[in-house]
Amino acid sequence: MHYMVRLLLTCTLLIGYASGSQAQPAFEEGVLLYKVDTLKRLSENPTPLPIVQMKVYKKGNLARQEMILVDTRNSSDTLRVVRIRNANGIFICMEKEKMAILTTYEEEKLDKAKRAASGHLETYNAEKTGQKVSLLGIPTERVLLKNVDNTKSFEALVSADLDSPVTLFFEPLSQLKGTPLQFSEREVDWVIRYTAIAVKPQPVAPQLFDINPDFMVITMKQMLEMGHPKN
Repeated sequence: MHYMVRLLLTCTLLIGYASGSQAQPAFEEGVLLYKVDTLKRLSENPTPLPIVQMKVYKKGNLARQEMILVDTRNSSDTLRVVRIRNANGIFICMEKEKMAILTTYEEEKLDKAKRAASGHLETYNAEKTGQKVSLLGIPTERVLLKNVDNTKSFEALVSADLDSPVTLFFEPLSQLKGTPLQFSEREVDWVIRYTAIAVKPQPVAPQLFDINPDFMVITMKQMLEMGHPKN
């Protein structure tokens, strides 16, 4: 049961961020690699599975995100969770369970509308600071993101010329134009920071955006029901 709770927590988390240089070429295909640092612990007994690495793949309109989580009590205990956005929808893939959780784009749209109507959709506005920073030799601008009631804020270093799907996987970053190469967020019981350590335009195998035919595909509703069986 503890493992199922951990799995549901991970699914909820993932459902859900130099002046004078030449503009970067179009990023139509390739991979971005981020290291993830823990900045702050927000509870006395936080979840022991913080994210330590993220990869984001792009091939045209296809996108794939890989998150690596490591148990703080046993570094050999790792978990990889994959999210894929393809023509059929959004999939969260759990390799150990051979399972993929499907959310259609229409369901994603309806969910955001419901949360917005009930006041549970956090919207962040992006405020440019004019401060230029070079990261990996790529020109970025420091951007301040604030939620609508100004109770939460964080910074991001954003490359306006680099077109990648990173913001598709982070709701607070949805108002950004371009690619955040560094940003922070609250991840359950931690404040963590993502920093790009590699941006590689390169061919990406189309199979990375397919769902393994051996996986059982279920809806998020079915997944939640598995974690809370009826009496």
